[in-house]
Amino acid sequence: MKFSLPAELISTEDVKSVIYELKLYRSQLRSRIIKKRVTNRLGKTDLELSLAAKAVLSRYFGRSEPTPAGLEQLLLTLDNELSNMPQIRLVLADVPTPKLKRDITDWFRQNVSPDLLIDFRFSSSILGGMVISAGSHIYDWSYRRQILDNKSAFAGVLKRV
Repeated sequence: MKFSLPAELISTEDVKSVIYELKLYRSQLRSRIIKKRVTNRLGKTDLELSLAAKAVLSRYFGRSEPTPAGLEQLLLTLDNELSNMPQIRLVLADVPTPKLKRDITDWFRQNVSPDLLIDFRFSSSILGGMVISAGSHIYDWSYRRQILDNKSAFAGVLKRV
């Protein structure tokens, strides 16, 4: 089964975090089932799931109730998909806002790959623009690169200031 990512999952760390959260949820679900068999009462889980984990469960199970076996299959699917999902690293000059992350991720998922994971980084040394690393390819659209490529023009601009 090809699993499509919900919009809340942006980076590899997000996916790993949801996998960890779902493992805890599976454990608590198993405890609830055992408690029900012993006491004939179904207790509540203590774990409050994040929006990303809820989106993954909703996308995978639809309206049906998750089961431990179903969660195990979901976790296997996520682990398998994580190793096959295309990933890029995007370096910006400043820490991106959540809205900017979402906008960039939406654009990449619409225009490049629907399952793309983006590892956002920041480095003030690029001065502006962005640097994208995809596999062994690096695409540098930073201001720093433009200045270094046009040293003579930059020196001329500074003389006029």
